[in-house]
Amino acid sequence: MVSIVESHHASRECDVLIVGAGASGLMCAIHAGRRGLKARVLEKGPKPGLKILVSGGGRCNFTNLWADPEGHYLSENQHFCISAMRRYPVSEFIDMVNAHGIAYHEKKLGQLFCDHSA
Repeated sequence: MVSIVESHHASRECDVLIVGAGASGLMCAIHAGRRGLKARVLEKGPKPGLKILVSGGGRCNFTNLWADPEGHYLSENQHFCISAMRRYPVSEFIDMVNAHGIAYHEKKLGQLFCDHSA
């Protein structure tokens, strides 16, 4: 079960507390729910997923074919991106998009965008 709440309701019991209802936060909540965990998502903005709607000019630039763990990412932990991207590679994300029947196309430099609105 996943619920998105405002901060003044944050005291309700849950297994996982996720701060931010953007793309990453919602993805975390989905995976927590699939594992049978009760997730609560806190969002300070006016609407969950709002930034997803405007990414890529409303077409949702959801990944890049050429994103790789060895890329040039900045982090206090220089191994974080490598570890995260090896555990969840771009190909798995694209498989999930395909499994949901979401039509998309490639633009320049491997950028993938939804064919329809975000």
